[in-house]
Amino acid sequence: MFYASHVAVFGCKGCRKCISICGESAIFYSGGRVQIDIQKCNVCGQCVSHCPNNALLLMD
Repeated sequence: MFYASHVAVFGCKGCRKCISICGESAIFYSGGRVQIDIQKCNVCGQCVSHCPNNALLLMD
């Protein structure tokens, strides 16, 4: 079984769909892409499954 410790952003196209799905308000838009506040993120994976560009990845 895989347990992730954080979500990483690779190749964000700036659609911002992940921001609205995040229940922890851990995702914000800055510098032309989304960024994740690791202090707020609970690594639930909802943003990963809703990203149409596969730009978010669960990492260990």
